[in-house]
Amino acid sequence: MQDDLIEQLEADLRLLLDGEFTSLTIGFNDHHACNYVDAQEYHDRFHEYQGDENDIIDWVSEEERVKAISENRVWTCQWYPRTPAGFNCIGASSLSSLVAALRAKGEG
Repeated sequence: MQDDLIEQLEADLRLLLDGEFTSLTIGFNDHHACNYVDAQEYHDRFHEYQGDENDIIDWVSEEERVKAISENRVWTCQWYPRTPAGFNCIGASSLSSLVAALRAKGEG
């Protein structure tokens, strides 16, 4: 059963990739933890996770962005769909929300 779930996740993620030199990374708190701050301080002090046009993260929703910051649980997926240049990055407060958004993007 668990192997089936992993295989399905892999198939879903591969739908996002379309090229020989593509890559994909799933991260947890990787943007702010390396700076020894939590998500709220990263937002306040470094002006990141703002949810505006300057944010590199395309949040699943505004509610997910706020929840991720307040709970210090920032899940992200960054991928280069066709070449090593030009990427997409989405964020959520949980892995399940992130995977659901990735599946929707892969199907769309």
